[in-house]
Amino acid sequence: MQKKILTYGDPAAEKLRESLKWIFFDVGSTFVSEKECHRERYIYFRDYLDEKAGHPVSYEEFEEVMYEGVRKGFNPVPYFKHYYRIKEPIPTYRMDLEKVFPEVPGALERLSGKYRLGVIANQRPGLPERLESYGLLKYLVPEAVFGSQDVGTEKPDPEIFRAALAAAGCRPEEALMVGDHAINDVKAAGALGIKTCRLYREYFSAYEPKDESETEDLSVENLAELADILC
Repeated sequence: MQKKILTYGDPAAEKLRESLKWIFFDVGSTFVSEKECHRERYIYFRDYLDEKAGHPVSYEEFEEVMYEGVRKGFNPVPYFKHYYRIKEPIPTYRMDLEKVFPEVPGALERLSGKYRLGVIANQRPGLPERLESYGLLKYLVPEAVFGSQDVGTEKPDPEIFRAALAAAGCRPEEALMVGDHAINDVKAAGALGIKTCRLYREYFSAYEPKDESETEDLSVENLAELADILC
């Protein structure tokens, strides 16, 4: 399905701005790049990949397998493990290799001047502390930062969205969910009446929505573009 590109003057963008009070964000591939975290896994398994493939596997080939998995509807890491017939456990995701996208602090500063901002993300424990270390928590309402392992439920379970809305004192129609995942961010939030914005970058950008329920209300390629539309 074709991406929806809105600009500041579009009537649909104006309607969204009029109703919007809260913006909730995903974290991975939204605030931070995960590419170096997955590159570390490639390096860890490189010799094993070469053996299974029967030829040296470049990082570019590894990445294409990850994108192929997403296009087929799978999460990329389990897919590359299946593709290369890897039986060993995948190394623990190294959060210290995450990199904040350059435009994120400026975009959040702009957006926080007009809207209240929160987070709904599938993340390991200690999400508020990580966001503080990235210099991002100051733009967010701490009580509206919901990491899955901190609250005991994860996307696409509607309960994590309901909990965030309740903490924010926000009706679904007053909220926008921003993330890169068509199921966890778009379909799950949209089913509750929350407006959705899909961010097209990194691996999940390769996924094509299967029906209207997986299709976002708004599409952007970075958060500066979102701030341009909404501020």
